[in-house]
Amino acid sequence: MLMVGRALHSRVLWLGLLLGLVATMGVLRVVRPMYRSEVVLVYRASPGANIVSQTEGDPSRQLAARLKEMLLTRERVVGLVKEFHLYPDQVRRSGLLDAA
Repeated sequence: MLMVGRALHSRVLWLGLLLGLVATMGVLRVVRPMYRSEVVLVYRASPGANIVSQTEGDPSRQLAARLKEMLLTRERVVGLVKEFHLYPDQVRRSGLLDAA
């Protein structure tokens, strides 16, 4: 208990904590956080709809290719880049379409 009391009255301890806090705030202002996101896509076909053609190949692969095409169309991606201001450096350097 005596050592804890002395440590709390120590100027070196408080100075170290203050410098650490200032350094942490400086690093957080300079370094931009990088976010990673994941999406789970749930697809349910409407009754009577046949999105998968009756051609050769695995139907699940055909459905996956169709969903990927729907999600990654240029219009959708450009809209998302605009709406959420994604890739600002890339948009400034080479334009909106290249960023998409």
